[in-house]
Amino acid sequence: VALKVGKPVTRQVAAKDPGYVVSECPLARDHIIQGIARLAEDGKEGKVDTSKHPIELIAKAYGLTNGN
Repeated sequence: VALKVGKPVTRQVAAKDPGYVVSECPLARDHIIQGIARLAEDGKEGKVDTSKHPIELIAKAYGLTNGN
């Protein structure tokens, strides 16, 4: 149900192909990424970074992490 409700957001994110998906809600972020993966199976490609939390993305931007 969540994937169905979030499909418009997923399509918008996939169309912009941002490389990163960050959300204040970790579950919403996971659903968006799962939706992007399903769109990729249908021929629309999109690559998303594996950062799990906004703080991880900030740390990566400042070079405070080795990318893992």
